[in-house]
Amino acid sequence: MNTAADISMKKQTRIIFTAALLAAMAAQCACTTKMSTRSCLGPKAGVQPATPTERAKQDADTPQPLVKNRRTYVLLQVDGGGIMGITPATVLAHLEQEMKKRRPDFQGKTLKDILSVCSGTSTGAIITGMVAAGVPATEIASYYTQQGVELFQGKARNPMFPFAPKYNRATFQNTLFDLLDKSHPKKGCVMLSDLDKQKGGAPLLIIPAYDLRSKRTHFLRSRGSKTSELDPKYDMQLVDAISCSALNAALYFGKVEAPQQRWEYVQSDGTRQMMTGAVYNDGGQATQNCTLGLAMLEALSRGWGAGNDEQVIIISLGCGDDFTADSYASAARLSGAAQIWKFAFKGQARQEAALLQWRAARQLAAYNSNYKIFRFNFVPQSATPFSVNSKQLHELSEYQPGKIFERADFKRLVDDLCNPAVELTGPQSAKQHSNVRQPEMDQLMKLAPRGL
Repeated sequence: MNTAADISMKKQTRIIFTAALLAAMAAQCACTTKMSTRSCLGPKAGVQPATPTERAKQDADTPQPLVKNRRTYVLLQVDGGGIMGITPATVLAHLEQEMKKRRPDFQGKTLKDILSVCSGTSTGAIITGMVAAGVPATEIASYYTQQGVELFQGKARNPMFPFAPKYNRATFQNTLFDLLDKSHPKKGCVMLSDLDKQKGGAPLLIIPAYDLRSKRTHFLRSRGSKTSELDPKYDMQLVDAISCSALNAALYFGKVEAPQQRWEYVQSDGTRQMMTGAVYNDGGQATQNCTLGLAMLEALSRGWGAGNDEQVIIISLGCGDDFTADSYASAARLSGAAQIWKFAFKGQARQEAALLQWRAARQLAAYNSNYKIFRFNFVPQSATPFSVNSKQLHELSEYQPGKIFERADFKRLVDDLCNPAVELTGPQSAKQHSNVRQPEMDQLMKLAPRGL
């Protein structure tokens, strides 16, 4: 039997051994292994000026004007980003105002009347959820710059409970109920299934929420699909669906429990069964902070844009990201510990997922001229997702939107959507959403690139 002294000695030995191991790992990782002198890579790495061919390619990224008198499907996607959602909300308010000024058949309407699909994560779920419910974009922007700013100001974290939620979810939810009270016939008690029952219908709404049980993202939908992982019979309030994506970040609101949610469990060997009960965390926790790829998939799976009588616009709005590349020297000096830190805490997977989706969308548009992709994001100066002061408010509500308004591709988008000759299909019924035209899908697949 071990004595207390023996146990104490073993603990000390383990501590000393662990410390020595960590020190050895740090020393080893600090040493950089250089590539062979026979490497095909040159000795220097850096950013080179764009060649004339590259500049021409960049110019080609600006979408060409839409073709008149074609059915035009418009899809909206908004990233997550906390209070930095002020910028995409302001951009949408500007777009809606311009359409009211310049498009006669848009009078008395809101953005939900021109959209076929909308999807948003976290704060993007708030924006797209309100859009789908018929809330005017100007009111959504005012909500962010007024109530949103007040909600994110002045509350310090309790030092006695550093890992407890910082904010009260119910307080935020009540402001969303108030926002819905002004615009939807059912006031705040709007179910996901109620969205389609609005006058003029509603776009398909898709909200990503990360489930801690299945360890993957669930997609909460206003109407089911043939391949959805969720039981289509399970309905929930719109505000609850938004909360499953936007009001449940671990250290800010805490997880949301959905004990009645039914979802399909899929094992790696293909085994499938229905499970009951989900526990949701922030929708942007995994790879779906940006759902541009999801919006693209929704259009492709229905054959939209496959025929010559159709075109598809995908509007993708970011909440601010900094993709600045590290210098070659600093990357070469990274220790193993630093690499692990960046992987675990710097959102590398999330950033990579957004860039991959953007590149995939660009490739689709390059091979099929019926697709127009508009991505508007910005590099934040001082703004952060979960706090805002007067300087940051000015940046998010005026400076960053102003830069977007001056972009040539944004001006092109506004001009196209304000042109009455561009036939905007708007919301599609459940039957229309499920009606995939095989001949046009076959034609679309012929246009798809090979060998990827």
